[in-house]
Amino acid sequence: MTKVDSKKPLVVVMKGDTPQECLINGLDKLGGISKFIKKDDVVFLKTTLRLPFGFPNNSNIDLVDKIILECKKAEVKKIFIGAYSSLDFSTKSIDLILGLSSYFENKGVEFVNLDERYELVSNDIKIDENEYSNEKIKDLRNQIPELILNVDKIILINQINIHPLFMCDLSLLNLYSILPPKFQKINYTHNFKEIVQNNQYIKDLVLKIIDLYSIVKPTLVINDIFYALEKAGPFIYKDSKLKKNNILIVGNDALATDIITLKSLGFDIEKNPLILECKKQAVNPNNFDDIKCYGEDLDELDLNLIPCYSNLDQIRAQNITIHSGEYCSGCYHKAYELLNFIKTLLPKDLKYLKECSLLIGLNPPEPMNKKNILLFGECAKIATQNYDFHKVSKIKGFRKKKEIQVQNKAIFKIDGCPPSLKDSFCKIYDYFGKKNLPELNLIYKLLDSLDISKYNK
Repeated sequence: MTKVDSKKPLVVVMKGDTPQECLINGLDKLGGISKFIKKDDVVFLKTTLRLPFGFPNNSNIDLVDKIILECKKAEVKKIFIGAYSSLDFSTKSIDLILGLSSYFENKGVEFVNLDERYELVSNDIKIDENEYSNEKIKDLRNQIPELILNVDKIILINQINIHPLFMCDLSLLNLYSILPPKFQKINYTHNFKEIVQNNQYIKDLVLKIIDLYSIVKPTLVINDIFYALEKAGPFIYKDSKLKKNNILIVGNDALATDIITLKSLGFDIEKNPLILECKKQAVNPNNFDDIKCYGEDLDELDLNLIPCYSNLDQIRAQNITIHSGEYCSGCYHKAYELLNFIKTLLPKDLKYLKECSLLIGLNPPEPMNKKNILLFGECAKIATQNYDFHKVSKIKGFRKKKEIQVQNKAIFKIDGCPPSLKDSFCKIYDYFGKKNLPELNLIYKLLDSLDISKYNK
């Protein structure tokens, strides 16, 4: 065993034939699992939990199994595993499809359905006023499930794929999903023009991620880039490409592990909004030189994942024309998800739908076709109030025919700043109808996670 002592954060970039081999060798470089967990510890394994469609959406199960085995060797008292799923799909629905509860139960590990077991921190628990002097931090702490706050150690197993806002799925972004989905969301109700022009969404999201990191710090962080999706990701989209890198990045500090991960993948750290804000707030480590990095030579890796599309116009979906004005990162992110999911999961639905125009942002170009107009978000709704497509011509009368202007009913609006994927699908489903969207209808039934009844009138 190689014993390493350093006050600097330690990160190992390890290459191998399997993720398990990379993990064991990486832990050995860091001093072994005993450096992170002790006998009788209660451990929470925080994983990546997305959709049950293909690989590598979720944390590599072989890697998770290996971590569980290492924890048991250390004679921990209890192991919990879980995560909130992304994109408004319930953990329960994914559990039912993948059989996570029974799988981990057979290994002596409790899979936590946080959707059902979520509880606010009890008001009886005393809060150190010196530690949480900031009211915002204090409120954020009370949004974290009590189960997670009460464990001794947190091990974060993060599946890395490309990401439209943060270059790739950073471990800090994964950590952010310990918050219940309703607290993860950032929504605005006014000053929409100002929000777009200041790109307020990404700023507020980054600040909240950093605030959470000041409260909860994982003991061990594993950024899994052994397999990674590039080009479209972070989910398995039609344009995504799977790349095998044979690399695992293991560290004792989430921020340091993310910095090394970005550098390993060929991204410019100075352009990452999360890393930049950490540097601005003097969250350590501030730069690459403050990290002790072992293993592979980063300059010789040459991984260079292909990034996401930088704008929505690059996403080509059949029968959908994008009319974009000036939009913020919030609407970009949500529309990016929506368009890629439609393109990937609903190809037959798209084939039989009539042409649809998606308008997004401030002052989008007016479509020539006045049918099937989708106004995505509050900016598009407000900015297009006086556009001509709101009125259409209609012939009135039998003998004396007269042309009059009437309200265009071929418009559907997706509310929210930014809109959610769930609301977007529900509005589309409601507008076009069940018969015209057989694939979307099947997805609803499969996941059993969206309450369609209130939308399907």
